Amino acid sequence: MALFLSLLSMILALVVLAFNWKVNRNALFLSLLMILIATLQIRQYLSLTGTHPFWLAIFINNPAPLWSMIGPCLWFYVRNVLTDRMTFRRSDLLHTIPFWVSLAGTLPYLLTPFSYKLEVAYLDINNSDAAYHIRYNWLMNNQWNNLSRSAVQVGYAVACLWMLARFQRVRVQEAFATIPKGGMIYKWLIAVSVFVLLTGIYYFTGAFLFFRNPSLASRIVSQYNVIYIFGVVLACLPSIVLIFPEILYGIPRRREVPVLTSPLTVSPETPDATAPPAGTATPEIPTEAPRRPEGPEDDPLWDLGQRVIDLLEREKPYLQKDFSVEYLAVTLGVPRHHLYYCFKNILKQTFVQLRNKHRIEEAKRRLLATDLEETTLAQIGFECGFSAHSTFYRIFTELEGCTPGEFVERYKRVG
Repeated sequence: MALFLSLLSMILALVVLAFNWKVNRNALFLSLLMILIATLQIRQYLSLTGTHPFWLAIFINNPAPLWSMIGPCLWFYVRNVLTDRMTFRRSDLLHTIPFWVSLAGTLPYLLTPFSYKLEVAYLDINNSDAAYHIRYNWLMNNQWNNLSRSAVQVGYAVACLWMLARFQRVRVQEAFATIPKGGMIYKWLIAVSVFVLLTGIYYFTGAFLFFRNPSLASRIVSQYNVIYIFGVVLACLPSIVLIFPEILYGIPRRREVPVLTSPLTVSPETPDATAPPAGTATPEIPTEAPRRPEGPEDDPLWDLGQRVIDLLEREKPYLQKDFSVEYLAVTLGVPRHHLYYCFKNILKQTFVQLRNKHRIEEAKRRLLATDLEETTLAQIGFECGFSAHSTFYRIFTELEGCTPGEFVERYKRVG
């Protein structure tokens, strides 16, 4: 059961990373954290059951350097969420010291033939007392190797909880504005930090008891196998992310940033192509694109939603086929996860929906202002940013309930 839960949590962590990488790259640290803890639990399960020597030979010590990064991954994740930035500075390389130290000490064992590791696995299963004397790390003995790794994990978890407490204190004192769902994200960070802390304490205590009295430690573990509980919790963590993806938005705060020059060049409109012929009355076209955000104005990112709308109406970047969220992020100088939050909670529509609405509104205007004997319907669709005429027809029909040709005929009759 514990093995199944660990494997399930690894799969879910990969799913979280795959579906949320574009929303917030900070999901990398969260997914890596859950995968590393899952592999540590698999190693514990294989050692306790003693029924899979082949897999135990793979997990018994090979991932040890990566296990040293459980604490740093938690640190990077919590810090980036609280600072609302995906950063990695030169000074952050200091947090990789546990990995390099463990790698240097474990390297001789890693380079040994797999047949030797398989013998070690059989020995660990059949005679744990004898396996105690096998040297896995040439820089330190087994006891200090296991205890130091767990101690580093505990230390980072405590540091993250202290960072969260300080963040909360500063937020109360300075009363800076955060998104309405920031409280849920804050509680999520506490839950993840506490879970990492408890797993670190569990493995530290287990290693300490084992090296003091291996037989006593085995009896205690068999009676109180906490690894099953941790397995359930670990499988729940990525499940919560998949159910409530908002917790990956971070805790955005209002920041004044300069508007950068648009990296895309939008071709100016030709008056002759878009203006109606002289003396021709063009029926008024109802506009569906929102002129103001629909979300609450007291939301700290409400003004960002307004800036998105103003940019679309002023520069019309949606006329470019490669118009994307990345373009908006660069142009407005904001992280992408701010924009994803705005689309869902402020603008109340996805980026694709917003882009399609503006393109269709522009297409409607051009359809009535252009001489269709000289320009085809498909050409108008291309000019409005659609990459294929079939896509233009399909989206136009979905939003307007008629094809572009039917739309023109309808307004001609009205005119």
